[in-house]
Amino acid sequence: MTTVICPAHSLRRARRSPFDLRSINHRAVDARPQGTRRRGSGRPATWRVAAMVLGWVLASVFAPGVMGQGPQRASAAGNAVGQPAGTSGQQGPTQVQESATSAAAADAHPSPGSDDRPSPSTTTYHTERVEGRVVWAADALHEHFGISTVPEARERVLAIWTDDGDLIPLVENLRGRAFRSDERLRQMDLQLVIRRYEKHPFAQVLRLYQRVDGDLYEVDYWCDVCAIVMFESGPCACCQDPNRLRRRWVDPQTGTTTRRELPEATPPDAADFP
Repeated sequence: MTTVICPAHSLRRARRSPFDLRSINHRAVDARPQGTRRRGSGRPATWRVAAMVLGWVLASVFAPGVMGQGPQRASAAGNAVGQPAGTSGQQGPTQVQESATSAAAADAHPSPGSDDRPSPSTTTYHTERVEGRVVWAADALHEHFGISTVPEARERVLAIWTDDGDLIPLVENLRGRAFRSDERLRQMDLQLVIRRYEKHPFAQVLRLYQRVDGDLYEVDYWCDVCAIVMFESGPCACCQDPNRLRRRWVDPQTGTTTRRELPEATPPDAADFP
């Protein structure tokens, strides 16, 4: 009796059999010695997947515009930032000369919005002593030069009219504002230590002295409760009590300020405090 075997039936049996070709091939690969196995067989290791993901993340962060571009587009991207693709940041003589020429042209013709003002560290100034009286600049202009101003500008700018006949406007910082808030200072014969700058006429007040009978007295404001020095009349910065005008004698031999004081001038009304 002849047995006929269907090829399809045999193939299905082979797939269901534990001895099919795939199982035999896998066991044969695993049965090889350790040094003869093929690299990359089976699924990739976990560290390889992590390395690929990390590389993709870094590339997308640091080179987002070049991701997925061909060599030609990458070269164009390199040229767009001023460095040809495939070089190490070196420039030829022509490029260096063009850069220097462009920089010189930019310096010679600055853009309208560029700030060409000198920095505070390079500003030139000098310190000097001047003597005179602090006045309103509008009053001095009208009295000494015959220049009239509008009424609202009368108490706008403070200046010192020196004994030499010079009118020097004062910067109204904390020291300068004292002449506005305390009228007694504008009635004194003063010696000011000022800082004068090269590019503008305003002077900055550094120290304030009053001259009385040939002696100098340093002028400031003092709180007897808190023992705090202040530079303008008003309430104490600590206890809020009114401070007082203090004038201490300056030793002409040593130039140091002593504890010897002049009696306080008539204090301003408390309602006048700012």
